[in-house]
Amino acid sequence: MDAKRKEADENMAKGEERLKTSLFRRKPDWLGAIDFFDRAGICYKNCQDKPKSMEAYKKLSTCHENIGGYASAAKALENASALTDDAVESANILEAAARLYQVAQTSERAAEVLVKAAKILEKNDVTRAITFMTEAAEIIEDQERYHMARDAFISALTFVARNRDYDSAIKILERQARIFAKLDQPKNKWKAQLSIIVLLLAKDDFSAADDSYESFVKEHDFSSSDEWFTATDLLHAYEQANTEALDKVKESPHIISLENCIIKVLKELKITGGPKPRKHHVMGQEEEFKDENDIL
Repeated sequence: MDAKRKEADENMAKGEERLKTSLFRRKPDWLGAIDFFDRAGICYKNCQDKPKSMEAYKKLSTCHENIGGYASAAKALENASALTDDAVESANILEAAARLYQVAQTSERAAEVLVKAAKILEKNDVTRAITFMTEAAEIIEDQERYHMARDAFISALTFVARNRDYDSAIKILERQARIFAKLDQPKNKWKAQLSIIVLLLAKDDFSAADDSYESFVKEHDFSSSDEWFTATDLLHAYEQANTEALDKVKESPHIISLENCIIKVLKELKITGGPKPRKHHVMGQEEEFKDENDIL
């Protein structure tokens, strides 16, 4: 262990020496210091000296950043973040790493790191964690990289839904719907739209759910989908204050394709009070089929 410690100290000293300026060296030798700080970080880690290892990785990050190696600088900060038991400190370092990944135009990795920071902060600062999650979703949409960062998007949705921040969840789903429209993935877009209606009902905002339904129906393709049937029956159940009808929706095979966090919310839906006032008429499946039979 003494030999490893000596190796770590020597590499750290050599790295710091490369950063000193003098009459003959007007600028720090950022490139020359990289290997020394990298080795120092590894050696200190092997010696179980986390504070010194974190210090070395931070200096390594600074070196990479100063020569334009932003992705490498971000990776060094990721390594540093894993060396502290302080959740807030770790999240702060990861946030800085995410910014560097953005500069490096590695948006999908930036989003993933923000999701990671949010998960670390969940028990310490839910508000800030949700901010990280929603920002991750924004990055993915702005860069149109959904197909490369789907897991980060789903993690963000699951996180905010689990913390019952349905407003943030709805914003994420709206982003998803726009992305799926661009990618020509109507089935996934309809799932996002149905999920929005579920969350609005969970917020006890029946009027907004009704308005969203009407807006989605105007897109035409939604009204030919299984998700439309489910949304129609959901609103019809609330319109009639029919608990049995709501229970049937909860057992519908059409909800299986929704994200698990949305299914959980749907299963917890309850009708409170009496029938709901409607802006737009919604016909339940049974009523629709009855009308079709009358025509025949």
